[in-house]
Amino acid sequence: MLWSIDFVYFHSRLKYGIIFWGRDGEIIKLFRLQKKVIRLITGIHKRESCRHIVWKIRILTVTSMCILKMLCLMKKYLGYLKQNFGIHGHNIRNKFD
Repeated sequence: MLWSIDFVYFHSRLKYGIIFWGRDGEIIKLFRLQKKVIRLITGIHKRESCRHIVWKIRILTVTSMCILKMLCLMKKYLGYLKQNFGIHGHNIRNKFD
């Protein structure tokens, strides 16, 4: 469990501000960095897949963290978001989006 302390530190740094930069095109670099850290901490080979390790130690990938944070933000401010039927005065196909 020594790896968990190291990863918690890295994970908290990675998660910081993800709402603001989560849609940035550079997120693939962070995803690769996350995989590299997982491989270093768990001691698996650099060509081995991290997918089973991620499921085993029950962590979220950068992409999953971004999606989760956006969904939580939308749920929190659902009453303040405008839907299409509130913007358009005419009938459109996706008015409830």
